Amino acid sequence: MAESFKKSIISLKGAHNGQSIAVIGGSPSLATDLQNLPEDCITIAANEHAYRYGVRVDYFCFIKDHNESPNLMPYILDPKGAIILSKQDKWTDYSIDIPHFHRGFTGHLAVWLATLMTDCEVIICGMDLYTSDRSYYFDRPNDWEAVFPEQPHLEQWKRGIDNPRGPSFIDSSRIYATSGPLTKIFKTWTK
Repeated sequence: MAESFKKSIISLKGAHNGQSIAVIGGSPSLATDLQNLPEDCITIAANEHAYRYGVRVDYFCFIKDHNESPNLMPYILDPKGAIILSKQDKWTDYSIDIPHFHRGFTGHLAVWLATLMTDCEVIICGMDLYTSDRSYYFDRPNDWEAVFPEQPHLEQWKRGIDNPRGPSFIDSSRIYATSGPLTKIFKTWTK
């Protein structure tokens, strides 16, 4: 689709008012976190992990160029009915053409998009911020060479909460985390 014919992301504002939206990452906590989601929630996959786990995907969000992350490409070419939301204009279904929050990770952008699309709960699951002995649920323990310190990741997320100097999450009081470090800055989601 040519960029000039794409709708603005603002056209999705409130598209799912009255519905919870779950943002799905790929951390080792994903299996447990998914058990706590409402059955009828809208899903936003942060990168391809939800597809690989077998989760139904309503929106597919990514920021990396597919050449940097070849695991994305099969789902970009066949998103299985999901709407693609990306900073990559060539692939996105909607132009992200308004100020938005993201600090270099797809999870930031996916949560911001969720806060744009609903007036209900935004539930983050499967995002441990790379602080365990595995980066993703499909890795073996210790496959991940570097465990990232928790605090710098949390600081990046905190910048999205009512940031007076730039874009922030839209009403961060509606954001919940199912587990992990993000429960230190967002409310904990329980079913």
